[in-house]
Amino acid sequence: MTRGTVGRVWRALLWVVAGAALLGVGLLTVPRLTDPDSRRGIELVAFTPFGLVPAALLLVTGVAVAVAHRGGARLLGQVLSLVGLVATALHVVWLAPLYVGSQPAAGGEPLVVMTQNFEYGDADALAREVRDRGVDVLVLCDMGPAQWAAVQRSSVPVQLPHLADNGGGVVAFSRYPLADDEPMTLHGAGRSVRIESSPIGPATLFALHPVQPYRPGVWSEDGARVVEAVRTSLAHDPDPTIVAGDLNATLDHWPVRALESLGLTDAVDAVNGGFQPTFPAGGQERRLGIAVPPLVQIDHVLVSRQLVVNAVDRVATPGADHLGVLATVRRAVR
Repeated sequence: MTRGTVGRVWRALLWVVAGAALLGVGLLTVPRLTDPDSRRGIELVAFTPFGLVPAALLLVTGVAVAVAHRGGARLLGQVLSLVGLVATALHVVWLAPLYVGSQPAAGGEPLVVMTQNFEYGDADALAREVRDRGVDVLVLCDMGPAQWAAVQRSSVPVQLPHLADNGGGVVAFSRYPLADDEPMTLHGAGRSVRIESSPIGPATLFALHPVQPYRPGVWSEDGARVVEAVRTSLAHDPDPTIVAGDLNATLDHWPVRALESLGLTDAVDAVNGGFQPTFPAGGQERRLGIAVPPLVQIDHVLVSRQLVVNAVDRVATPGADHLGVLATVRRAVR
């Protein structure tokens, strides 16, 4: 192969890679900017954290195209590199809070909060996790009758004797007394409940499982209702607020961003925990016979400004198709 042929092959390869990177940027950057209302668009937003890869690749290949060509092709390479630079900067800004940031001082005894989507899973194994990890408040969602019966037969109700229950849609177990249990009007399921006499003092807990984005209009309605309920509570309640559950939304979806704009902080964000996806898990999702690893972070614990998250961990409950989220919460010291 002559040198000229090698050069043509190399330049052609650059164009192919640049085109693929541009497509990746379009799929994993534009939806985050536009908050689409279609099912596929909402699903694409969930994969935003992976967009840094094609963005950086587009920047590098755009520069390489500009260097390897002249005239109009060089100009196009410069444009591609500029698009790659902007996209890379956007993704760095979006990802940075997961990795860097200061943490307020905290004091007092902790409250350990765990949320677990429990459509599937071993109830006795869940009970062991509750015991071994010292869980004080447990939010379970997406349970059918059989799962709910299994949880009731386990030692969970013994360890956490106080219960807010609407028949298995979303339930909250607590080591401390619960009061003012109010089911929420959602297409999915949710409730607000008061935690009394806990180490962090009285607090309002929103236990949530909004509907999945399979019906995007309904998903948006649930998101708006959750945000409005939390906004109203924060405006009238001086005590701390905790939001926990399978929110069917990532940190990049507008409902979670709206909750953060109200002053709530995601537990993973609070401890600079990095990207910690929670779904799918447990080998429940398989493609071509291969188990799909966790790819999206849709299970959350968020806290208001009166609280500080000192530690967060994901919990692999056997059989569950979501990883649970465990957060250790203390009062902020001002």
